[in-house]
Amino acid sequence: MTTLTPALHPLVADLLKQRDLLLAATRLTVGPTHLLVPEVMSSYVATLRAIFAEAGMTAQIAYAHKANKAGAFVRQALSLGLGLDVASRAELVSGLANGFTGAQISCTGPKSRAFLWLALRHGCLISLDSLTELDLIAALLAELPGIGARVVVRINDPQVRDRQLRRRVSRFGLLRAELPDLLARLRTLPQITLCGVHLHHYEHRPDVRAGYLDDLLSLMEDCYRAGFAPDIIDLGGGLRGPELADPAAWDRYVADLEARVATGVPTATWADAAYGLSLGARGRIEGRERLAERYKTADFVDYLTIPLRDADLRGRPLAEVIAEHGFTLMIEPGFALVQGAGISLVRVNGTRSLPDGAVGILLDANSLNLSRGMFEPILDPFLIPKDDAAGEPGAAYLLGNLCREDDLLMQRQVHFAQLPKAGDVLCFTNTAAYVSDFEDATPIQHPSGTQLVAERHDGGWQLIHPDRYLLD
Repeated sequence: MTTLTPALHPLVADLLKQRDLLLAATRLTVGPTHLLVPEVMSSYVATLRAIFAEAGMTAQIAYAHKANKAGAFVRQALSLGLGLDVASRAELVSGLANGFTGAQISCTGPKSRAFLWLALRHGCLISLDSLTELDLIAALLAELPGIGARVVVRINDPQVRDRQLRRRVSRFGLLRAELPDLLARLRTLPQITLCGVHLHHYEHRPDVRAGYLDDLLSLMEDCYRAGFAPDIIDLGGGLRGPELADPAAWDRYVADLEARVATGVPTATWADAAYGLSLGARGRIEGRERLAERYKTADFVDYLTIPLRDADLRGRPLAEVIAEHGFTLMIEPGFALVQGAGISLVRVNGTRSLPDGAVGILLDANSLNLSRGMFEPILDPFLIPKDDAAGEPGAAYLLGNLCREDDLLMQRQVHFAQLPKAGDVLCFTNTAAYVSDFEDATPIQHPSGTQLVAERHDGGWQLIHPDRYLLD
C-alpha cells in the first residue's frame, strides 16, 4: 500500500530530530502529550499579508480560536497583530484574558444570551446568524442603555451568477431572501450598526469562491441601496494547505484502495471497511468522491489569489473593486494559521496479534484524544524509538485503550520500517488544528491529553507550559 508521509513545517521537522526531548516530554505527562509550536503561525500570517498587499487591498486576519483551546496560540495571534474569532462565551473570556480587546474580537456561530451580553459589553463585532438572534440582541440592548452593537450578516445561500450549484446544506446564517426583512428591522434599531456581510464555507474551487465573493459585493450594493453603509466583506475561514509531503500520494492511495475493492483483494483497513468504498451493483466503485476529497492538493494561497484576481465577473479584478469602494476584506482562518503547528506523542504499551493474523499496536491513548470524529488521522505517524535496538519491518493497526471495538486511532494498517515496541512513542503530526483538544474527553477515567509548548531557545528547544508562553 502507498505510504502517506505528512508534510512538515521546517520548525517541526527540526523538533522531530530531538529524540531525547520528545521522549522526556512523554515522561512529564500522563496520557497523550501534545506539543504546540506557536511560532509556526508567523510564516502563514506573512504569506496571507503578502497576498493582500499584492492585491492592493485592506484586509483583516483573525485567528479562529476554536481550532485550539491553548492561550499560547491566542497570544501568538495578538503578538502578530491579528484579530480573534470566537465561537463561544468561554472563547471570548479566553480572548479577553489573553490580551485582546472587544474591538479586536468577532463573535460567530450559535450564541447564548450570556455570550451576546458579554460581547455587547465589550463592543465585539457580532456575526448575525438569524433573525431570532437579532431579536435577542435588540432585547439585550434595551437593558443596556448607552451601548450599541456592531454586526455583520452571515449569508446561508450564496449564489454564483449564471450557474446552478449544489451546495452543502448549512444550518447557519440567513437566507438571501431574508435580507430585506432584516434591513427593515435594522431601520428601527438605530443602536445596531450594520458593518458588512459574512460568509463561511468550505468551497475549494477557486472559480466558485470568486462567484461567492462577487455575490457578497452584490449584497453590499443591496445594503447601500437600502440606506446602509457597510464596509466589511467577511469571507470566513475554510482555508487549508497540502498536508502530504507528496500531494499526489493521496490520489495513489485512493486509486490503490479502489483497485483492491474492485478485485476483492483485502484492503488493509479494519474490518475491510475501505473507508466507505464499495462495489456497486453495476460493478462501479461507490464512495470514491467523498474519500478523494479528504485531502486537498491545492494551497490556500490559490484559494485566495485566484478569486481576488478574477476579472471576468465584473470586468476587472474583484480585489480592485473591493479596494476602490474602501471595503475591508476579513478572513478568520483557524486551520490555515496553525497547520503543522503541533504534534501529538503517544506511548506504545505493547503489541498483540489479532484474530486474522494482523499485528495490533497497543497505545496509551484513544480515538477521542485525537478528535477522530472531527478529523480522523490517516497520514503515517512517525516512530520515535526508546533506544537504538534494531527491529523488524511490518504493518500494524493502531489500537486505542478504550473498551470499544471501534477504538482505533486509524482505520488503515500503517507500514513501519521498524515495528514499534513497548516504551516507544508514536508521533502524529498536524494536530494543533481541531485535533489535539477539540473533542478530547476522559472515558473510563483515561486521562485527556496534556499540552506543552515547544519553543526554540539558545540554539535548541525547550518545553514550557502554554500559559507561560510569551509571558516570561
